[in-house]
Amino acid sequence: MDDLMAQGMRYANQALLSGCSAGGVSTVLHCDEFRGLFSSSTKVKCLADAGMFLDTVDVSG
Repeated sequence: MDDLMAQGMRYANQALLSGCSAGGVSTVLHCDEFRGLFSSSTKVKCLADAGMFLDTVDVSG
């Protein structure tokens, strides 16, 4: 992301973070961090496509 921001993405008017399957989970986990890379005037969206979200307790309890 640092490389893309340095190449001019920091000046984007709109930004989309997306992923499917495991990438969909990662999209949800990193959406707020992605939002924080841009100015408040940039419209940022995150699209998690087909992530697997289990409604169960994880191994850490």
